[in-house]
Amino acid sequence: MSLEEVKQAKHDLNRASLAEQVVSNSIYQEAITMMKADCFRLFESSNQSDEQKHNEVWLQLNAIKEFQLNLEYIMDNGVMAKQTLTALERVKKVVGL
Repeated sequence: MSLEEVKQAKHDLNRASLAEQVVSNSIYQEAITMMKADCFRLFESSNQSDEQKHNEVWLQLNAIKEFQLNLEYIMDNGVMAKQTLTALERVKKVVGL
């Protein structure tokens, strides 16, 4: 593993930690819940024939989902980075560095 790969793994691990802080934050969770509830209220209050409003709500819900998936992706990269760094530490111990 190169020095650049180690730096990248540490960077990914740091980003994952920050993403975890966001996701586990009660204010974040409340905001996401409120945004989804607002979308459902907009959908329910719109006319059945209002395709434009339905499309807007669908786009908003998908944007929320995409945001959450991006945070999950960052956290998953952190898990892989941690595994990489752990494996590197094991190799160092075996080699005696």
